[in-house]
Amino acid sequence: MEITLISSDNQKIQIDSKIVEKSDFLKDKIENSNKNIEINLPEINYNTLQKIVQYLIHYKEKEPQQIPKPLSSNNLNNVIDEWDINFIKNMDMNSIYDLINASNYLEIPSLLDLSCAYVITLIKGKSIEEMRKIFNIECDLSDEQIKEYESYNTS
Repeated sequence: MEITLISSDNQKIQIDSKIVEKSDFLKDKIENSNKNIEINLPEINYNTLQKIVQYLIHYKEKEPQQIPKPLSSNNLNNVIDEWDINFIKNMDMNSIYDLINASNYLEIPSLLDLSCAYVITLIKGKSIEEMRKIFNIECDLSDEQIKEYESYNTS
């Protein structure tokens, strides 16, 4: 059986039925089907879909390493394997957000855990200002509101 995934930008990726095992969403879509099938994924762009397929192919024959919750370290090298680190470390924040949303939509818990763990390591132990910079969030508080907040949190 041939499975074709169609991204939100109408690009197609053909996949082997064996790799859908990690996605409850895709498994449900192909269940009881023995013919070729096309699955529209209007929530997922092509670049994100390519990353997901890369992940699914890598873990076709094995289980991904489970990520401890809560994270035991700020350093992902201590909690996940090298392939996972290389898979996610060079992605920009918008791509990581897309990956989080897509792995949630496709019901791929291991990829969702990996993506969220990566974001957590970026912000764990950071100040509010550092987090704003990471997430490109402008501060909409006045200086007076910031001082009030800081004094509240230090008392």
